[in-house]
Amino acid sequence: MNNFKDIGVIVVGGTRNIGLAIAETYINLGAKVFIVGGYSEDNLNKALSKLKVLSNNIEGCIADMSDEKNVQMVFKSFEQKYKSNPQILINGQGFRPHKKFLEINSEEFNEVMKRNVLGMFLASQEFFRRCDSTGSIVNLGGLSAHKPAKDRAHVITSKAAIIGLTKALAEEGRNKIKVNCIVPGVIETERSIDQPQASFTDEHNFIKGDTSAISQAVISISDLSNIYLTGQTLHVNGGRWMP
Repeated sequence: MNNFKDIGVIVVGGTRNIGLAIAETYINLGAKVFIVGGYSEDNLNKALSKLKVLSNNIEGCIADMSDEKNVQMVFKSFEQKYKSNPQILINGQGFRPHKKFLEINSEEFNEVMKRNVLGMFLASQEFFRRCDSTGSIVNLGGLSAHKPAKDRAHVITSKAAIIGLTKALAEEGRNKIKVNCIVPGVIETERSIDQPQASFTDEHNFIKGDTSAISQAVISISDLSNIYLTGQTLHVNGGRWMP
């Protein structure tokens, strides 16, 4: 169980916060890791510098995962580095702008769906095409899809779509590729000014989690020895939401 030595892993959104913690955990378990950032070369370089201290089995790039050519480039870059295809895909990209419901226009709505859902869809498609053995996909969802907050209608819609995508892919990959979703609670991370943490009215009742809580859950649910665990959504939130 949890034997990841020489297992190939792509971590989309792996340059900072939860994604970086996930990448680091896989590296510490002996995996061959490739991280993907969305826009910041600086964040990518900082992450690679940190991870290369731990292992030479790390590489990464910047890519718009909502673009098919970029997605193909990521997988080809992994193949060139490791001479194999990945067995695990972590879809951890996230775009969480806040805006009042009546002020969100169609362009802004579509941009959120493109970055949060289409990117996962395209990356998963390419993973399915290339997976030549047992595989695992873990999608990172959002608590606000289950416990809504104001000024995030476009984000909440995209996070709810991730749950449906997870179930659809689990059916597509049945008996070969397992697909699950991890929904983090309120986690101590660095946020962009335009993407603050969601605010919940009962927040004072709960502690915040740290990135290791999520990375440990991802490791457990992505375990390739348990293909029977698929199509599920796991909430890691300190009891904030208990379905």
